Amino acid sequence: MGDFAGKSEVLRVGNGRTSSVNRQNQADLKSHRDNASVGIVQRQAPQITDNRLKAKKRLRMNESGGPQSGVLQPMGYENAGLNAKRRKARIGLELAFNNDFSKKHFSNDGAKISASHNLVQIKQAATLLATQWEGAAQVHANTLAGVTLVVTNEAHPQGDEHIFGKAFSEVAGVDYGRKKFTYTGLSVKDGLYDRPDDMSESDHEDWMSSYESPELKPYEDDAGSWWWGITADPAVYELQTHHTSWQVMNQTQVADIIDGAIFAPAAALGLTADKGVGGGQINIDFATGFAADYNKVLKTLNNAEDKKGVMEASGLGEDNDINGPYLYKSRRVDFNNGDSPVDEEVMKGYWLVLFKKYDGLLAGKDEWGVFVEEFVSLLRHYPSARQRYSDFLNGINAFFGVDDHQDDIFHFQALNVGHLENDADEAKRVEFRDFKAQANRVEISDAVDLALSIIPD
Repeated sequence: MGDFAGKSEVLRVGNGRTSSVNRQNQADLKSHRDNASVGIVQRQAPQITDNRLKAKKRLRMNESGGPQSGVLQPMGYENAGLNAKRRKARIGLELAFNNDFSKKHFSNDGAKISASHNLVQIKQAATLLATQWEGAAQVHANTLAGVTLVVTNEAHPQGDEHIFGKAFSEVAGVDYGRKKFTYTGLSVKDGLYDRPDDMSESDHEDWMSSYESPELKPYEDDAGSWWWGITADPAVYELQTHHTSWQVMNQTQVADIIDGAIFAPAAALGLTADKGVGGGQINIDFATGFAADYNKVLKTLNNAEDKKGVMEASGLGEDNDINGPYLYKSRRVDFNNGDSPVDEEVMKGYWLVLFKKYDGLLAGKDEWGVFVEEFVSLLRHYPSARQRYSDFLNGINAFFGVDDHQDDIFHFQALNVGHLENDADEAKRVEFRDFKAQANRVEISDAVDLALSIIPD
């Protein structure tokens, strides 16, 4: 996101280091509740209706999205396999917003950002915006019965190695790297379980009992939790969200938060989701999105090449050969042969040899690690032409004091599988990078549907 993102861990190929984000939300919540300086908004819990009591079996969806009117529809991917993924796969969002100030001062040029006056300006602008956003979020939280909102300040999620994490750490008196908004006591949408007039009771019962929805269970019990955070990233203000399912994002109070506490305040604060600045990466959990199957990840890498045309036709794809090039659908060069151009069919052949060598044979982490060594070697040998000559990458190199960008090349691909190297299972995920910044929840849902459709059933 922003053109230098790797939320929440950036893999440094070559030295084997990874950095992890602390996701101990419950511990954080307890400590912040004990802190009297933290703003808390709390409302009385709603009464559970008879319909809700009858519907505790869980929400189910059919191929059209379920009986509730107004449920967001998929973009031509209506099938049981997709809807199963919608219910189970946990998804994290990276949303990009910008204004004239961020475009001008949140530069991709590491040397420019390093100038002390720019660091102060960036810190002041980001802190002011986050404070204004906090006020709007608290007003919105007052409209959500039974919901508690806790707002906290954190260090930048990427730590000191990130270009802005280091920037914030070097400015005296910095107490903000990301402002985090944590909600508890969240419920499913009102009326979600009601039977439409044109549906028989037996059909309604079948609909209610035919699909599992483990991610939705806490929300049925008015005990759902979700968070989002805002920070600075090159060229944009970036929002990251807690991993949850498509179903939760659209059929619980999380939908109200996305609409009323994220996109509405962004518009009021003069921010836009500029399609040409920043991206809208979709992160899909390895365990729930891929069934912890490395072979599914390998097939997804291969499927993504065929889906590039679908991405372009949908209007959702970013088509950025710097931030997220495809393996052979993007123009690549031979690093070891004077950066001579590599024909698409030739590059496809290189990839298919590697793909067929390991297809169906990635039984676990060890086998995946062997594949990764060859995969990284291929990416280093044949970087995208725009990555090789990009001023953006030169700026990164200058900031970190490295000779070239090759250690980051694993990350900057249409599908970033570098996060599978994380030790913690909950941090393992695949990042779909070829998405434009989304301007509303409908665009988010469409992008998630497209990403899920690339994963084999």
